[in-house]
Amino acid sequence: QGFAFASLVTRIPAIQEAFDLSEGQLAMILAAVPIVAGLGSVAAGFLSVRFHSAAVLRICAVLVSGSLVLVGASTTAGSFPGLLAALVCMGFGLGSVDATMNMQGIGVQALLKRNVMASFHAWWSLATILGAVAASVAAATSMTLLAFFGIVAAVLIPVGLFASTRFV
Repeated sequence: QGFAFASLVTRIPAIQEAFDLSEGQLAMILAAVPIVAGLGSVAAGFLSVRFHSAAVLRICAVLVSGSLVLVGASTTAGSFPGLLAALVCMGFGLGSVDATMNMQGIGVQALLKRNVMASFHAWWSLATILGAVAASVAAATSMTLLAFFGIVAAVLIPVGLFASTRFV
């Protein structure tokens, strides 16, 4: 989640330029992401009761990476409605992943019988830094957003699915 989020946030200037958005327009669009993330967090709570946090996390982690690809595709196609839909999916996924990762962290702490949540947040921060670095490197090239986000998703989805075999 941290890597994907930083990959998106670091490339916001390219999205702004592609759609010729003013600062105000960009702020309004980006404000929707955390609002929808809040809805995703609440939905994840309900869904986790019915289907378990591991299943919800597995699906929503793929949603986050897939949404990145949709952001890149809509930017390449110049589809503003596509961009909005992709950002809504991204926000929902980010909120859901955040909630379910924390649920999993609590489960791990219970199994280990010691506090480890801070280390999970440290790993998230490291992934965020690495995502920002990767996005900065990509921005310095002629790589399109679709290509960059596609590469990110192609790496994160298999890694996430492999890691999900170890969920509590």
